[in-house]
Amino acid sequence: MATSHATHDRLRDSISRLVHRGLGVEDYWRAVSGALDRAVPSEGSCLMTMDPATMLPTAEFVENGMPADAISRLVEIELREPDYTKYLTACL
Repeated sequence: MATSHATHDRLRDSISRLVHRGLGVEDYWRAVSGALDRAVPSEGSCLMTMDPATMLPTAEFVENGMPADAISRLVEIELREPDYTKYLTACL
């Protein structure tokens, strides 16, 4: 258990340092993705910026993303179908 806490603390500290480096959004995303991938390897990542007033996405940065037809369905589910696990709900 101590190892997972140590890993979590290192990851949190690493990301906290990145916040204060003044990076642009894409550079920040790449740096955070790298830090996360060292702690939890993955096949891809996605960061979306949001308009805080409307909660609408304003940009996205994707590496090894989903196929276009899957993205269309994801957006349809997120915006048109009732679901208690929607991304918008998680942001509020």
